[in-house]
Amino acid sequence: MAADAENPLEFLRIMVVHADGIENACPNSIIGCAIWAVTGEEPEWRGRRNGFLPGSTLFNPLELRPVPGVQSVISGEPAVVYKADGNEIPLTPEELLRFIRHDLHPEEFRRLHEKYGQIHEIHEDFYEPETGAAWQPILRRDAGTDGSGISGP
Repeated sequence: MAADAENPLEFLRIMVVHADGIENACPNSIIGCAIWAVTGEEPEWRGRRNGFLPGSTLFNPLELRPVPGVQSVISGEPAVVYKADGNEIPLTPEELLRFIRHDLHPEEFRRLHEKYGQIHEIHEDFYEPETGAAWQPILRRDAGTDGSGISGP
């Protein structure tokens, strides 16, 4: 659904379709989903969910089962479907996690950019347009961190 006078925030609505249903999210809650996937623990938001759009939930993207018969636009592997701002993007759960963390590999960025053009999730604030290098990934899994296994950008 496109944004209009009755639903001005619809452009912020994110849906992820998977074999077991649909997860509803927004830009704020999707970061919580990335935290959950990287840490393995559901984040404690302590009342901060009031920054979520109504109906948004937290989920671990790596626990989603692909939709039967749907293949990733990047790898051709079984996929879930990320829906936002009129786009439907089939991605594996692992690709979805890199996508929402703004940490796609350059070739993954190029494939999405060729198919979908300049969309918010892969625009130049997050990726170098010529090389596809991620500018500011969220929560990288690193072996060389302080022991948490997580580092910032």
